[in-house]
Amino acid sequence: MKATRRVIQWAAPAIAIAAVILWFTFSSAEKPPPVTRPAEFDRLQPQVQEHLRTHLVRAAANPTDAEARATLGLALAANELWTDARDTFAAAARIDPDQTLSLYYEAMAAEKIGDHDAALSLLRHLTERVPSFAPAHHRRGELALERGALDEASGAFDLARQWAPKQPAGYVGLADVSLRRRDHEKARGFAEKALRLAPKYPRAHYVLGLAYRGLGREADARKELALGTSYTRKYLPDPWKERMMQHDKSAPGQVMLAMSHARAGKQKQARHVLESALRYHPEDVAVLNNLGVAYLSQRNPRKALELFKKAEKLEPGRADVHLSLGTVYEVLGNLQSALRHTQRAKQLSPHDRRVDNLLQRLRGGGNQ
Repeated sequence: MKATRRVIQWAAPAIAIAAVILWFTFSSAEKPPPVTRPAEFDRLQPQVQEHLRTHLVRAAANPTDAEARATLGLALAANELWTDARDTFAAAARIDPDQTLSLYYEAMAAEKIGDHDAALSLLRHLTERVPSFAPAHHRRGELALERGALDEASGAFDLARQWAPKQPAGYVGLADVSLRRRDHEKARGFAEKALRLAPKYPRAHYVLGLAYRGLGREADARKELALGTSYTRKYLPDPWKERMMQHDKSAPGQVMLAMSHARAGKQKQARHVLESALRYHPEDVAVLNNLGVAYLSQRNPRKALELFKKAEKLEPGRADVHLSLGTVYEVLGNLQSALRHTQRAKQLSPHDRRVDNLLQRLRGGGNQ
């Protein structure tokens, strides 16, 4: 009897373990989602096509590699192929459930294509799994706010504030919720806190202006609203934000990447990005002008002048190109041409301080 009881005692755990092994074997044998080429691939710019082709091949060759799949997702997202990006991030999260950033980017892609219900559902799931991930709380708050779910939005913004206390976004979100609840005094407090963290944060100025208006402070309201009129919604940065930027192979994306390198003092990297972009976009004026600026900063004014002239021929009415021509002619000592192009830049962009500074410098040299 005792032997039988021991057999029964061991049998139950053994059956449970066997069930787990069978489930794991089935799950492991399940094929990962296939890698598919975007339907609009043939209509993409050549540089975008080449970049995507590299990552499509890599992901197809390594179908169980979640990192390869996520990188493909970033490349698709960076070039605004959001539907394909959504499927790709979902596949990456399915291959490796611990890759929570894929889940976040799946939610972002769902939002971009207008599926806000799915995006919000994904963000709720993600914030439960990773309570300390402030960007997910913030994005969830913005989506909830759009839907009028003020309690959910308030809770999400408060968590974003707690986990990213030095960022203004959570405070601005709480100010916006307070405005919708007509609590203008509370909105003022949150907005002013955001501006103490980031004095030039446009949306904080805007919501503060609305709060002041609700409190009857019209003069203060007009001032703050003017400072925030041009605001665009900004989300908290996440660990993949910079990576995604590297994958934007459109002409504007390459210019932005080069400018980011230049601001960081990486002039050679900026030049390399633009030289590569020029091979695919030989008549893009922004690429030509910015590459010329890169050459000029690296003491190659003759090469810069060649690019500026080509840019002017393509678009003779661009103030930034005439400013560049004015600058390079000043460097080359041709002050008459420098003044002519700078004056033209002034006509096209009357309030550009860079133009005013160059004009002052040229006229200070006696070339009126």
